[in-house]
Amino acid sequence: MRLATLFLLGVTLQCAPVYTITSLGTFGGGINAAFAISQSGQAVGNAQTLNGTDVAFTSTGNPTILQTQANAQDINGMGAIAGTAYGSSGPRATIWENGIARQVLEFDSYGLGINEGGDIAGSMVVASQAVAFVSSGDQLTAIETPGNWSAAYDISDNGQAVGYYQKPNGRFQAFSWTQDGGTVSLGTLGGRNSYAQAVNNHGQIVGSSAVRSGYLHAFLYDGIMQDLGTLGGAFSAAYDINDNREAVGLSVNSIGQDRAFIWKNGNMFDLNSLIDPESGWALESAYGINRQGQIVGAGTYNGQSTAFRLDP
Repeated sequence: MRLATLFLLGVTLQCAPVYTITSLGTFGGGINAAFAISQSGQAVGNAQTLNGTDVAFTSTGNPTILQTQANAQDINGMGAIAGTAYGSSGPRATIWENGIARQVLEFDSYGLGINEGGDIAGSMVVASQAVAFVSSGDQLTAIETPGNWSAAYDISDNGQAVGYYQKPNGRFQAFSWTQDGGTVSLGTLGGRNSYAQAVNNHGQIVGSSAVRSGYLHAFLYDGIMQDLGTLGGAFSAAYDINDNREAVGLSVNSIGQDRAFIWKNGNMFDLNSLIDPESGWALESAYGINRQGQIVGAGTYNGQSTAFRLDP
């Protein structure tokens, strides 16, 4: 999805807009968010209809409902979408291909990430405990962690999965897992908890971790955990990273507003400063970025909750 005590203020650029923005549509309800974008620019996410029904959707500008009572979390270059469908039997990790849904597991489970090979990362319920898993073809692997709750939120093309688990003392710990290396805890930025959300094909991991003050800061892990700072407020979290080492997420700014950010070349930028200021948009969180630098997330357009795509 994935924080040293050095505090890095977010940088605001005073320059012409560097992104054009596209509305990914709305279904009339109060929630509209895009969580991932493929290399070809297809976005997926979750929304509510006018009557409050939760739907998973896909969009390149005109949104299409994949399934009601479902959520879509990730998409690969072949257009395969990972998420969760909710039915009378409970939640099921699900993959949608060409608009057709297929359950990944036949018991309570959640699909959270997918790579270019179609491998799925997520969490499954085993003996009343949530267990992180990777599903590759017919092979299901339970990720062993020291805790009693775990989830894998992303998986790279070479099979590296990342997520977090809950330790017996109740604290959460970010982890990385590979088939050969097993589970590796990533530590924290000095606080009690950390959460890994995404990994790229170079093994670089992003997420959020508590600092000594207790607040969460976005981090980049590349052998060591680096604090990415904030946009001037107390909180930030990174939700995705592409193969160009560009991370996106959410940060609170100095006046307490939620703001979508991109972190690149060592600096965090408020994405609202990189679009037309007269556009009517407020970009609140960025959840996905592809290799081309296209970004998707959630914000408001003229006051209405709307998913967005940014094109550099």
